Amino acid sequence: MECILLRIHHCVTCNPLLGCSNYTTLNESSRAMTHNRSISYLCDANLNGWYRFNGEAGTQMADSCVNMYHCGTESPGWLNGTHPDLTDGAVKRQVCFSSFDNCCHHSTKITVQHCGGFYVYKLEGQSHCNLRYCGNGSPYAQECYNYKVLNETSRSKTYNASYFQCDRLLSTDWYRFSGAAGNQMAESCVDRYRCGTYYPGWLNGSHPTVNEGAVQRRVCFSYYGYGGDCCSLSTYIRVRNCGGFFVYQLKPLTACYSRYCGNGYVSSTPTTSGTLFPSFCFFLF
Repeated sequence: MECILLRIHHCVTCNPLLGCSNYTTLNESSRAMTHNRSISYLCDANLNGWYRFNGEAGTQMADSCVNMYHCGTESPGWLNGTHPDLTDGAVKRQVCFSSFDNCCHHSTKITVQHCGGFYVYKLEGQSHCNLRYCGNGSPYAQECYNYKVLNETSRSKTYNASYFQCDRLLSTDWYRFSGAAGNQMAESCVDRYRCGTYYPGWLNGSHPTVNEGAVQRRVCFSYYGYGGDCCSLSTYIRVRNCGGFFVYQLKPLTACYSRYCGNGYVSSTPTTSGTLFPSFCFFLF
């Protein structure tokens, strides 16, 4: 009976799937937090209901300060707080709107719901223009569209095989980890003999936010033999956050057997290609 009374007063926690099946999609490229082309400033005066970010707008509302004049408007709106976990239900969050010298010049309260693979937001129109809710997308970075996919099971950081492979023939290009390899490059030390290789490579540093653009990061190669450690050898790459996934500008490795590794978790099934236990390797990073 208590929950029924709360529902009458718009209880947001009684229904665990509130908004997840009845929403409108916000997918305009101009809603991306990196969008700064010269267009007429847009305003969210007429929004009312549940909304989901998708497409070039991004996979969720931006959750860091968005620069003024981006997102197709004068005062971009971003989520000032963490997105909820699935078990949190529908929660209240503050949305801040940026100005020239203040990331939270104006603010409002919204409801956010985790739907198990995406988020929905209960939004209302803003009486002040030009204010607009912004996604975390980065639609104008070419590498977010033109990339190659690394999805081999053997690239998983847990894959333990008897045969070893090398990224010597990898072309210099932008790559995205996907499938069984994982959804991004491993960012902690990977044990030797894992990832289908003798010297696994992992990202020694944090992945960037969308707003940071393409950044330089160090890739370390685990090398326990001959007095080595998790980062006796390394190289540098570029990384970009594309608002839902990461891309990496990789180059061929002159060391065999070494390889870039994903964060996936798979069983340790031996591969049928590659070289069994290398006898000698050159490292010329």
